[in-house]
Amino acid sequence: MPLLLRVLPRLQAAFPGVKIKLRGDAGFALPLLYEFCEFFGIQYALGIPANCVFQHRAEPRQKQLKRRYRRTQLPQRSFSSFRHRARSWSHQRRICYKAEHTAAGTNLRFLVTNGAGRASQVFAFYNDRGECENRIEEFKNGLVPGILESTGTGRAVRVGKCGTVLGALGPWLEGPVLGEMGESAPWGT
Repeated sequence: MPLLLRVLPRLQAAFPGVKIKLRGDAGFALPLLYEFCEFFGIQYALGIPANCVFQHRAEPRQKQLKRRYRRTQLPQRSFSSFRHRARSWSHQRRICYKAEHTAAGTNLRFLVTNGAGRASQVFAFYNDRGECENRIEEFKNGLVPGILESTGTGRAVRVGKCGTVLGALGPWLEGPVLGEMGESAPWGT
């Protein structure tokens, strides 16, 4: 949270009007993070561990998919959502879930979100988090800590411990930041 508190105002000042979105695994599923995102107007979709309440809500859909699988022998998948308020939450939040039934059995995944749209769209947004991880890995493997400099503008970016942050932000900063330097700005160390 301290890093977000330092970075968020800078991002909002640098990119006014840009909608910031956050997605993450269940390790980030903390009420404080939900409150933070809601306060700052950040859309989020975060994995949340299954519990007996969530499983009970998804049970009718699960049984339906199991019956359909037995009949067709084809993998079945369905998305839905419901409102829920945990004791530690200040208000109800939307829980989206994906239910699947295959030869391997049943698979349930849950997300907590403040996003609008169909549950399948929320999951599509959430599942794209892997692309960010790919960019981080490319960034870490392709660059040595030091200074990157655009030869076209003389602007420099220090890369070190925050390299992963820069790598994660890369896809979103590419247009607004790199676009100023030119589409094919050469980078050197």
